Amino acid sequence: MAKVENPVELDGKPVLPKGTLVEGHLETIPARRMMRRGALRMVFDRIKLPDGTVQPARFELSATESASAKTDSEGTVHPTVSKKRLAIQLGGTAVVAKLADDLSEEALATSAGSARWYGLAASTTFLLLQKGREVKLKSGDVIEVDFARDGSALPLGTATR
Repeated sequence: MAKVENPVELDGKPVLPKGTLVEGHLETIPARRMMRRGALRMVFDRIKLPDGTVQPARFELSATESASAKTDSEGTVHPTVSKKRLAIQLGGTAVVAKLADDLSEEALATSAGSARWYGLAASTTFLLLQKGREVKLKSGDVIEVDFARDGSALPLGTATR
């Protein structure tokens, strides 16, 4: 659900007043593997005018103003890459590699060369088990939407020429 902050006009005529609620659904793609970010598309199906009238509509997301997400040219929202998160993941991988290396040398009494292979295997496994980021929009994030291309579902009986 989204709320219209500024009245929408078409050719100087009001189309959607301020306070109109736009309702729809999300098409999500979860982050399943490492370095594969999640994604979502917002499709708005209907509008609820301030007077309570509900009408069908067709809007699609075109842009976001959020620090945690960005929109591509097709209207799909992706999470932004955080340098802090990347540093934490790489640091965690290095810690796992060092622990596996030390444990294999002490507990398994392997040579230093073999222990490095255990460390490499452990760090690779640790890295591959982590999944990418999910998209999170916060309350108050500003989004921009476009009318459907054919214009057949403009609200309030407005038709395009």
